[in-house]
Amino acid sequence: MAVNVLRNRRRDRHHTTETPVHRRRWWRHTGTAPATDRPQPGRHLLARRTPVSNMIMGAALAATLILLLGILLTAIDADTGDLLVGYTLQTASWLATPFNGVFHDPDPQTYRYLTWGLTAVIYYAAGRTLSHLIRF
Repeated sequence: MAVNVLRNRRRDRHHTTETPVHRRRWWRHTGTAPATDRPQPGRHLLARRTPVSNMIMGAALAATLILLLGILLTAIDADTGDLLVGYTLQTASWLATPFNGVFHDPDPQTYRYLTWGLTAVIYYAAGRTLSHLIRF
């Protein structure tokens, strides 16, 4: 009732001779129109994020960022005696252990770039896939 009164006040303020065009919303469908005219809810409404999928994606992003930060610190020859740099490089090395031995390169720095880059891509893709599968 109060909503109709407010709507009438708004309509009286503008006072146009045209009839207002009311758009149909998929959640307010009255059933008078055929089902083909009714817009369907998008895929984003069918698959909502859950806390578990957010945690999985967060862990995958954290692992990816640590690996990329390790690559960056190795590329700029950061001081490994620094506590933050040392822990970051140790964590990145630990995250990349499942993929050790994939590439055979005599240069250890190039080997590290390739291994850690591949590991970052795999962790991100796996996290994104698992996060998406858990939503349904």
